[in-house]
Amino acid sequence: MSKYQNRGSLVYQIKNELDKKLAIGTSRHDLKKIDKNAAYEKITSWGSYKNIMQKSNVFARFCKDNYGCKTLDDCRPYVNVFLASHENAHTAKGYANALGNLYSVPSTDFIKTPERTAPTKGREQSQRDASVDREANKDLIDFVRGSGLRRHELENLKTGKIDFKDGQPYVVVEGGKGGKPRIAPILGTPEQQNAIVAKIEGNPGQEKVWEQVHTKLNVQSLRRNYCQNLYRQYARDLSQLHYKEKYFCRGENVGKVYDKAALKICSEALGHNRLDVVVNNYFR
Repeated sequence: MSKYQNRGSLVYQIKNELDKKLAIGTSRHDLKKIDKNAAYEKITSWGSYKNIMQKSNVFARFCKDNYGCKTLDDCRPYVNVFLASHENAHTAKGYANALGNLYSVPSTDFIKTPERTAPTKGREQSQRDASVDREANKDLIDFVRGSGLRRHELENLKTGKIDFKDGQPYVVVEGGKGGKPRIAPILGTPEQQNAIVAKIEGNPGQEKVWEQVHTKLNVQSLRRNYCQNLYRQYARDLSQLHYKEKYFCRGENVGKVYDKAALKICSEALGHNRLDVVVNNYFR
Protein backbone atom coordinates (compact mmCIF):
# COMPACT_ATOMS: atom_id res chain seq x y z
CA MET A 1 0.00 0.00 0.00
CA SER A 2 1.26 3.49 -0.79
CA LYS A 3 2.63 5.26 2.25
CA TYR A 4 0.82 8.43 1.08
CA GLN A 5 -2.57 6.77 0.56
CA ASN A 6 -5.68 8.00 2.42
CA ARG A 7 -3.92 11.03 3.87
CA GLY A 8 -6.16 13.80 2.59
CA SER A 9 -5.33 16.39 -0.03
CA LEU A 10 -1.94 16.69 -1.72
CA VAL A 11 -1.33 19.89 0.21
CA TYR A 12 -1.98 18.04 3.47
CA GLN A 13 0.24 15.14 2.43
CA ILE A 14 3.09 17.53 1.61
CA LYS A 15 2.78 19.32 4.94
CA ASN A 16 2.68 16.00 6.78
CA GLU A 17 5.85 14.76 5.05
CA LEU A 18 7.77 17.99 5.60
CA ASP A 19 6.70 18.26 9.24
CA LYS A 20 8.33 14.89 9.88
CA LYS A 21 11.62 16.20 8.54
CA LEU A 22 11.81 19.28 10.77
CA ALA A 23 15.03 19.65 12.75
CA ILE A 24 14.89 23.39 13.44
CA GLY A 25 17.99 24.78 15.15
CA THR A 26 20.11 21.77 14.25
CA SER A 27 23.34 22.37 12.36
CA ARG A 28 23.28 20.88 8.85
CA HIS A 29 27.04 20.44 9.12
CA ASP A 30 26.66 18.37 12.31
CA LEU A 31 23.87 16.31 10.75
CA LYS A 32 26.02 15.47 7.74
CA LYS A 33 28.74 14.18 10.06
CA ILE A 34 26.23 11.64 11.34
CA ASP A 35 24.40 10.98 8.09
CA LYS A 36 25.50 12.19 4.66
CA ASN A 37 21.85 11.97 3.50
CA ALA A 38 20.77 14.62 6.02
CA ALA A 39 20.89 17.32 3.33
CA TYR A 40 17.64 16.02 1.86
CA GLU A 41 16.17 14.14 4.81
CA LYS A 42 16.12 16.97 7.35
CA ILE A 43 14.95 20.59 7.26
CA THR A 44 16.89 22.79 9.65
CA SER A 45 15.31 26.24 9.18
CA TRP A 46 11.84 27.72 8.81
CA GLY A 47 12.97 29.58 5.72
CA SER A 48 13.86 26.30 4.01
CA TYR A 49 10.62 24.73 5.21
CA LYS A 50 8.49 27.50 3.66
CA ASN A 51 10.50 27.43 0.42
CA ILE A 52 10.20 23.65 0.04
CA MET A 53 6.52 23.78 0.94
CA GLN A 54 5.77 26.43 -1.69
CA LYS A 55 7.67 24.65 -4.46
CA SER A 56 6.19 21.25 -3.56
CA ASN A 57 2.67 22.68 -3.74
CA VAL A 58 3.35 24.10 -7.21
CA PHE A 59 4.54 20.64 -8.29
CA ALA A 60 1.47 18.97 -6.76
CA ARG A 61 -0.86 21.36 -8.58
CA PHE A 62 0.94 20.58 -11.85
CA CYS A 63 0.45 16.83 -11.31
CA LYS A 64 -3.17 17.13 -10.24
CA ASP A 65 -4.16 19.42 -13.12
CA ASN A 66 -2.33 17.48 -15.83
CA TYR A 67 -2.44 13.86 -14.63
CA GLY A 68 -5.19 13.68 -12.01
CA CYS A 69 -2.78 12.64 -9.24
CA LYS A 70 -4.21 12.19 -5.78
CA THR A 71 -1.20 11.02 -3.75
CA LEU A 72 2.49 11.91 -3.64
CA ASP A 73 3.23 8.41 -4.97
CA ASP A 74 1.04 9.22 -7.98
CA CYS A 75 3.05 12.41 -8.52
CA ARG A 76 6.52 10.86 -8.25
CA PRO A 77 6.76 9.62 -11.91
CA TYR A 78 6.15 13.15 -13.17
CA VAL A 79 9.01 14.89 -11.36
CA ASN A 80 11.23 14.84 -14.46
CA VAL A 81 8.39 16.05 -16.67
CA PHE A 82 7.81 18.94 -14.28
CA LEU A 83 11.50 19.87 -14.09
CA ALA A 84 11.85 19.71 -17.88
CA SER A 85 9.06 22.28 -18.19
CA HIS A 86 11.32 24.91 -16.59
CA GLU A 87 14.02 26.28 -18.88
CA ASN A 88 15.43 28.75 -16.37
CA ALA A 89 18.40 27.11 -14.66
CA HIS A 90 17.86 28.75 -11.25
CA THR A 91 14.16 27.88 -11.22
CA ALA A 92 14.69 24.25 -12.29
CA LYS A 93 17.49 23.69 -9.76
CA GLY A 94 15.40 25.21 -6.97
CA TYR A 95 12.50 22.86 -7.71
CA ALA A 96 14.86 19.86 -7.98
CA ASN A 97 16.31 20.56 -4.54
CA ALA A 98 12.87 21.07 -3.00
CA LEU A 99 11.45 17.86 -4.47
CA GLY A 100 14.56 16.00 -3.36
CA ASN A 101 13.69 17.05 0.18
CA LEU A 102 10.06 16.07 -0.29
CA TYR A 103 10.88 12.57 -1.55
CA SER A 104 14.03 12.10 0.59
CA VAL A 105 16.32 11.58 -2.39
CA PRO A 106 19.26 13.56 -3.77
CA SER A 107 18.35 15.93 -6.61
CA THR A 108 20.76 13.93 -8.79
CA ASP A 109 18.08 11.19 -8.87
CA PHE A 110 16.14 13.46 -11.22
CA ILE A 111 17.01 14.61 -14.72
CA LYS A 112 19.98 16.93 -14.99
CA THR A 113 18.86 20.55 -14.80
CA PRO A 114 20.50 23.34 -16.84
CA GLU A 115 23.73 24.73 -15.38
CA ARG A 116 23.38 27.97 -13.48
CA THR A 117 25.41 30.83 -14.90
CA ALA A 118 26.16 34.26 -13.47
CA PRO A 119 23.92 36.94 -14.96
CA THR A 120 25.62 39.24 -17.43
CA LYS A 121 24.88 42.87 -18.00
CA GLY A 122 22.92 43.18 -21.22
CA ARG A 123 23.03 45.76 -23.99
CA GLU A 124 20.08 47.63 -22.54
CA GLN A 125 21.81 48.16 -19.19
CA SER A 126 25.03 49.19 -20.94
CA GLN A 127 23.12 51.78 -22.93
CA ARG A 128 21.47 53.07 -19.77
CA ASP A 129 24.85 53.37 -18.03
CA ALA A 130 26.26 55.28 -20.98
CA SER A 131 23.41 57.80 -20.78
CA VAL A 132 24.29 58.74 -17.18
CA ASP A 133 26.38 61.94 -16.93
CA ARG A 134 28.95 60.63 -14.45
CA GLU A 135 30.44 64.06 -13.79
CA ALA A 136 27.06 65.63 -13.02
CA ASN A 137 26.17 62.66 -10.80
CA LYS A 138 29.59 62.24 -9.18
CA ASP A 139 28.33 62.95 -5.65
CA LEU A 140 25.61 60.32 -5.98
CA ILE A 141 27.98 57.75 -7.52
CA ASP A 142 30.57 58.30 -4.78
CA PHE A 143 27.83 58.07 -2.15
CA VAL A 144 26.57 54.68 -3.37
CA ARG A 145 30.09 53.32 -3.86
CA GLY A 146 30.92 54.38 -0.30
CA SER A 147 27.71 53.26 1.44
CA GLY A 148 26.42 50.27 -0.57
CA LEU A 149 22.76 51.27 -0.31
CA ARG A 150 20.03 49.92 -2.60
CA ARG A 151 18.04 52.27 -4.82
CA HIS A 152 14.95 52.35 -2.59
CA GLU A 153 17.17 52.82 0.47
CA LEU A 154 18.77 55.85 -1.17
CA GLU A 155 15.38 57.26 -2.09
CA ASN A 156 14.05 56.84 1.47
CA LEU A 157 17.19 57.80 3.43
CA LYS A 158 16.47 60.67 5.80
CA THR A 159 18.99 63.21 7.02
CA GLY A 160 20.71 62.61 10.33
CA LYS A 161 20.83 58.82 9.96
CA ILE A 162 24.50 58.55 10.86
CA ASP A 163 26.36 56.74 13.64
CA PHE A 164 29.98 56.44 14.73
CA LYS A 165 31.77 53.51 16.33
CA ASP A 166 35.44 53.85 17.26
CA GLY A 167 35.76 56.70 14.79
CA GLN A 168 34.23 54.70 11.92
CA PRO A 169 31.15 56.36 10.38
CA TYR A 170 28.10 54.22 9.62
CA VAL A 171 24.94 54.99 7.70
CA VAL A 172 21.79 53.88 9.56
CA VAL A 173 19.38 52.10 7.20
CA GLU A 174 15.89 51.83 8.68
CA GLY A 175 13.92 50.42 5.73
CA GLY A 176 16.19 47.79 4.24
CA LYS A 177 15.19 44.63 2.40
CA GLY A 178 12.19 43.10 4.11
CA GLY A 179 11.96 46.19 6.34
CA LYS A 180 14.98 45.09 8.36
CA PRO A 181 17.17 47.86 9.83
CA ARG A 182 20.97 47.72 9.65
CA ILE A 183 24.07 49.88 9.77
CA ALA A 184 26.60 49.94 6.92
CA PRO A 185 30.18 51.19 7.29
CA ILE A 186 31.03 54.17 5.11
CA LEU A 187 34.09 53.51 2.95
CA GLY A 188 36.54 55.66 1.00
CA THR A 189 39.31 58.12 1.64
CA PRO A 190 38.87 60.44 4.65
CA GLU A 191 37.73 63.16 2.23
CA GLN A 192 35.17 60.85 0.61
CA GLN A 193 33.90 59.64 3.98
CA ASN A 194 33.55 63.23 5.24
CA ALA A 195 31.61 64.16 2.10
CA ILE A 196 29.17 61.28 2.63
CA VAL A 197 28.77 62.12 6.32
CA ALA A 198 28.08 65.76 5.46
CA LYS A 199 25.51 64.70 2.86
CA ILE A 200 23.70 62.51 5.39
CA GLU A 201 23.76 65.21 8.05
CA GLY A 202 22.06 67.48 5.52
CA ASN A 203 21.02 71.11 5.70
CA PRO A 204 18.47 72.76 8.04
CA GLY A 205 14.94 71.93 6.94
CA GLN A 206 16.08 69.14 4.62
CA GLU A 207 14.19 65.87 5.17
CA LYS A 208 15.66 63.46 2.64
CA VAL A 209 19.31 63.03 1.75
CA TRP A 210 18.50 62.57 -1.94
CA GLU A 211 15.52 64.30 -3.47
CA GLN A 212 16.02 62.25 -6.64
CA VAL A 213 18.11 59.22 -7.63
CA HIS A 214 18.97 58.97 -11.33
CA THR A 215 16.66 56.32 -12.77
CA LYS A 216 19.31 54.99 -15.16
CA LEU A 217 22.15 54.71 -12.65
CA ASN A 218 23.39 51.13 -12.25
CA VAL A 219 23.16 51.03 -8.46
CA GLN A 220 23.88 47.29 -8.28
CA SER A 221 27.24 47.76 -10.00
CA LEU A 222 28.22 50.37 -7.42
CA ARG A 223 27.07 48.08 -4.61
CA ARG A 224 29.36 45.46 -6.10
CA ASN A 225 32.27 47.93 -5.90
CA TYR A 226 31.37 48.65 -2.28
CA CYS A 227 31.26 44.96 -1.36
CA GLN A 228 34.61 44.16 -2.94
CA ASN A 229 36.29 47.14 -1.25
CA LEU A 230 34.76 46.18 2.11
CA TYR A 231 35.93 42.58 1.72
CA ARG A 232 39.50 43.69 0.94
CA GLN A 233 39.44 45.83 4.07
CA TYR A 234 38.61 42.90 6.36
CA ALA A 235 39.93 39.80 4.55
CA ARG A 236 42.75 37.93 6.26
CA ASP A 237 45.56 35.88 4.79
CA LEU A 238 43.85 32.61 3.77
CA SER A 239 47.04 30.62 4.31
CA GLN A 240 46.84 31.50 8.00
CA LEU A 241 43.21 30.47 8.47
CA HIS A 242 41.76 27.18 9.67
CA TYR A 243 39.56 25.50 7.07
CA LYS A 244 36.48 26.22 9.20
CA GLU A 245 37.25 29.94 8.83
CA LYS A 246 37.17 29.68 5.03
CA TYR A 247 34.25 29.73 2.62
CA PHE A 248 34.68 27.19 -0.19
CA CYS A 249 32.64 27.97 -3.29
CA ARG A 250 30.56 25.42 -5.17
CA GLY A 251 29.03 25.20 -8.62
CA GLU A 252 30.51 27.44 -11.26
CA ASN A 253 32.73 29.14 -8.65
CA VAL A 254 34.19 25.89 -7.34
CA GLY A 255 37.86 26.31 -6.44
CA LYS A 256 37.46 29.85 -5.13
CA VAL A 257 38.01 30.38 -1.43
CA TYR A 258 37.14 33.39 0.74
CA ASP A 259 37.53 34.53 4.33
CA LYS A 260 34.21 33.56 5.90
CA ALA A 261 34.30 36.29 8.57
CA ALA A 262 34.96 39.01 5.97
CA LEU A 263 32.10 37.69 3.82
CA LYS A 264 29.79 37.85 6.83
CA ILE A 265 30.67 41.52 7.35
CA CYS A 266 29.92 42.20 3.69
CA SER A 267 26.65 40.28 3.84
CA GLU A 268 25.41 42.22 6.87
CA ALA A 269 26.49 45.59 5.43
CA LEU A 270 24.64 44.91 2.17
CA GLY A 271 21.48 43.74 3.91
CA HIS A 272 21.74 40.04 3.11
CA ASN A 273 21.97 37.03 5.40
CA ARG A 274 23.53 34.43 3.11
CA LEU A 275 27.19 34.21 2.16
CA ASP A 276 26.46 32.44 -1.13
CA VAL A 277 24.36 35.41 -2.28
CA VAL A 278 27.33 37.71 -1.71
CA VAL A 279 29.79 35.41 -3.51
CA ASN A 280 27.52 34.72 -6.50
CA ASN A 281 26.32 38.29 -7.02
CA TYR A 282 29.12 40.58 -5.86
CA PHE A 283 32.35 38.77 -6.75
CA ARG A 284 32.20 38.32 -10.51
